[in-house]
Amino acid sequence: MANNRKLVKNSLVVTAGMAIGGALVFLAMVVMARYLGVADFGIFSTLLAVVSIIQLFADGGMVNITIRDIARQPDALQEQIGFTSLGLLGLSVVIITVISVSLYAWGMDSKLLYSFLFMLLAGFSALQGLIFGAAIRAREDMHITAFIGVVHKAILAFGIWAVLAAGGGLIAVCAVNFAANLIQTLWLLSEVNKRYGRVQFRFHWPRWKAIFTESLPLGASLVLRKLTVHLDILLLSVLATAIAVGLYSSAYRVLQLIETASIAFSGVMLPRLSQLAKQDISRFTVAFNHITVFLFAASVPLALWFWLSADVLIPLFYTSTYAEAAPALQVLGLALMALIPAALLHPTFAALGEQKALMKLAFISLALNTLLGVALILPFTYVGAAIGTAVTEAVVLITGLTMLRRRSVTFSQGKKVTGILLSAGFAALAYLSIPDMGPVTRMIAGTVCFAAVYLTAVVLLRVYTLHDVRTLLKKPDSTVTTEVIP
Repeated sequence: MANNRKLVKNSLVVTAGMAIGGALVFLAMVVMARYLGVADFGIFSTLLAVVSIIQLFADGGMVNITIRDIARQPDALQEQIGFTSLGLLGLSVVIITVISVSLYAWGMDSKLLYSFLFMLLAGFSALQGLIFGAAIRAREDMHITAFIGVVHKAILAFGIWAVLAAGGGLIAVCAVNFAANLIQTLWLLSEVNKRYGRVQFRFHWPRWKAIFTESLPLGASLVLRKLTVHLDILLLSVLATAIAVGLYSSAYRVLQLIETASIAFSGVMLPRLSQLAKQDISRFTVAFNHITVFLFAASVPLALWFWLSADVLIPLFYTSTYAEAAPALQVLGLALMALIPAALLHPTFAALGEQKALMKLAFISLALNTLLGVALILPFTYVGAAIGTAVTEAVVLITGLTMLRRRSVTFSQGKKVTGILLSAGFAALAYLSIPDMGPVTRMIAGTVCFAAVYLTAVVLLRVYTLHDVRTLLKKPDSTVTTEVIP
């Protein structure tokens, strides 16, 4: 029972923390979109995408390897964090220096150059924070990292609002990102020193080389996935205009909150799935089916709700200047049907020890999204980018489920997914039946009716029951008879 309580506690804490933090980041994005204007907001989104990819390349999966190693040898925490942090700091200095000198020699505009450098510093500060946070997560004290993460996002959102309200621009926003990340990193280091002993900052080249080499395959798949996530913004930057980037980003940021929460929830499932994969593949399949149905039950109604509400949400959040982004939000909303359940594929393949499968999925996702992006952005600009993303996510989910089936893990809950689709369809009809009473008022009334009808239909169609929840949370035990999925 203690194991179950810890799983539930970590799931709730991490998911809630990521959701609250995501909401604060979204609020910061709304403030930036309003103050900076479409063009500068598009530039910031491009810089953020580029820096995220560079940061992830430098990480190379090392954070996850660090969590694994500390969990296996808690006594080595202080030394492990020390040489890993120093190694990454050295790598960060090299990368920042090379990029800075190259951009200066190239003659980049000073506004873009300073903005980019501040974002680079912000990215590598966050990377150091992830290493210190890895120690806390390895000790399963996830409430600490969740709380610090929420406070960090609050500082970031307030700081961005403060500098923009005071008349600052793009450079000031990027500087706030660096300051907020540095505060978070120092706080995490302080918590590690206080709770687990002072970190021993001594560089050890052989161990650093070993951990870096081991982390490269995992890091490659993470980089490919991050490239896919930001590819639309990068392609729009090249093939379209900064205004198109800003319009697409305004729609995509609305969905990031939900995407982040689903990834956090799926990640917490990794320890439980790992235990089941080692003990009984049949029970592993049962758990995978139940979790996937739960994610479908969340993603389908959200997708339809965004389709119905997009034309009200975009002007409400970003002002009427961004109203043209509503079609992109509708299409990206539909992508949630596949994107949220697909978040479970990473911990599922990881639990099975199938890292190569993740690499294949990452390559498929990147290649397909690139092909569709180039083909669709030219005629349809940001809406074409959204269509490419939606199709790519659907293909990735279907391909992932097919690959799992070949590994004796079959998703066999088509009947329940049909029930979810029917329930969401009934809810959409209820939404559309609301008479016109002003856009915002109608959306609120429609949302209440949508939720009530959907939840009622889900219960009546027995899509997800209390028995399913108990099965999901059952402690792994090889003596228990395996449940058979009907």
